Amino acid sequence: IKILHSLMIFLVGLVLVWFTAFYLWEALYVYKRLVEEKESLSLVLDSLGDALICTDLAGHVTYLNKTAESLTGWSLQKAKGQAVTAVYQTVNGVGLEKNTSPIQPPVPNGDTRPPKQNMTLTSSNGMQYKIRASSVSIKNFFGQTQGTLFTFKDISMGYQQRQQKKFEQAQVL
Repeated sequence: IKILHSLMIFLVGLVLVWFTAFYLWEALYVYKRLVEEKESLSLVLDSLGDALICTDLAGHVTYLNKTAESLTGWSLQKAKGQAVTAVYQTVNGVGLEKNTSPIQPPVPNGDTRPPKQNMTLTSSNGMQYKIRASSVSIKNFFGQTQGTLFTFKDISMGYQQRQQKKFEQAQVL
């Protein structure tokens, strides 16, 4: 009976070890897939022509894509955790009023805020870009707001062309 009891304990232990190994292997597989998905998503976001900045609820930068790095002059490593107002410095194009905070209350129905056309972004190296910008709340699976996604595009060339055309038309008159 002692041998049978010892054999039962050994088999139960063996089954527990097998289940533990199986679940650890499964967890590692899921983790590997998540890392691959994150890398794939980063590649997609970095290849976009529009600049993207993500923030948490407190307005701290959590992500910048390569276009945003280029326009703001901030690397993701330096910008991560910084206030978005330090990284994303804009002024109104009309009166050159400094926008003290690009963070606005979340959009009630989760839609994108209308694009702001006449803005100037100043990068960390002093370069200025005319941009078109919009923002949208980032929501989790349960619909709770987790932060804000800012998108902006450099429209400097188009702006300069429109200004030149207006100037030329004024000269004709």
